Amino acid sequence: MQERSFKRILKQSVDSPLTTLDRFVSLLESRLDVVLFRSCFVPSLYKARQMVNHGNVLVNGKRVKDPGTRLSQLDLIEIDMKISLTQGANAVLKNVVTNFSSRFLPPHLEIDYKTLSVIFLWDPNYDGTFYPIKADYEIIQRFYK
Repeated sequence: MQERSFKRILKQSVDSPLTTLDRFVSLLESRLDVVLFRSCFVPSLYKARQMVNHGNVLVNGKRVKDPGTRLSQLDLIEIDMKISLTQGANAVLKNVVTNFSSRFLPPHLEIDYKTLSVIFLWDPNYDGTFYPIKADYEIIQRFYK
């Protein structure tokens, strides 16, 4: 994720009436590129952004080309099965097999690996999302002011 996008999300969380780490995580984890990465469909956030930019992702049946699209409760995210040969359905399934055992699958996503689709069930919070480091929201806010 670019620093500019990160700063924008931090500003949204600070401006929110619920200025907490939970709101910040909710804004980060509800981005389309992050959901594709968390569902193990792609090996990195860069590949997730690339897949969305190339028009290979549908949200509620509509093609989306903005990786920063914020998802709402019960949005259906689908990988277009007619995607290019370099990132075909088989390549997506290989990514799933490779990344499945090493990643935390979040409870706020219902993932169907047969149809390559995800349902975004609810906005996650900090406790329900795995981060390998302990985040200090106040330090993050001070650093980016």
